[in-house]
Amino acid sequence: QAESQSAGQYYFLKLNCTCAGAVVQADLLLRVQLKARDYAPQLSFGHLALANKLSIPNVTLPPGLDGFKSTAPTGFYPEVSYQAYLGFAVNYTLVASDPNSIDNIGFGAIAVPEYARLSTVKGLNPSSMQVLWIPCASQVGRHVTCYEAVDASGNASTPECVDVTVDEDPAPIFGQADDDGQLVNMTEEVVVTMGATKHYTLFAYDINCLDSLH
Repeated sequence: QAESQSAGQYYFLKLNCTCAGAVVQADLLLRVQLKARDYAPQLSFGHLALANKLSIPNVTLPPGLDGFKSTAPTGFYPEVSYQAYLGFAVNYTLVASDPNSIDNIGFGAIAVPEYARLSTVKGLNPSSMQVLWIPCASQVGRHVTCYEAVDASGNASTPECVDVTVDEDPAPIFGQADDDGQLVNMTEEVVVTMGATKHYTLFAYDINCLDSLH
């Protein structure tokens, strides 16, 4: 008796055993079924905040700094990768749900960076787990951490990975200065008149969006 692939297929099996002239028969009904994706939990990148993105945040930029706007965090590798810096927090949240509303969900993780902290799981279904990591001096380089959601029935989601590259904290950079409405590069020579007051407005930025400038 065959059913759909998601429901599986039944097989009848007869086992006969003869012992001292007596015949014993066992009738078995087996059901072979693929683990349907519909039954497995789903893992998503429901971040509270990914602290360091590929570039500085979307803000009103001073003159001469156009083009340094960031893209919003969108999800897992390979669709997107993230930039982090030594001493600055990487902070994101994983969210999982299961079509079976009575199934509880937990998380598994592979290649979690040293010093990273995983929160306790919040909620049963859906559930979430927060990841907080402040990279240290020995952790410059690329770090790929993979996660899966697992329900109480043993079904696991498709593994998903977060790709983070850690670099040294970069120095801030000067943009063009505003010289009474005229933009000038910081390397340009400017002619001034002795005894006259000269006003400049200086602009600077840091590619590390968590850093502050003084």
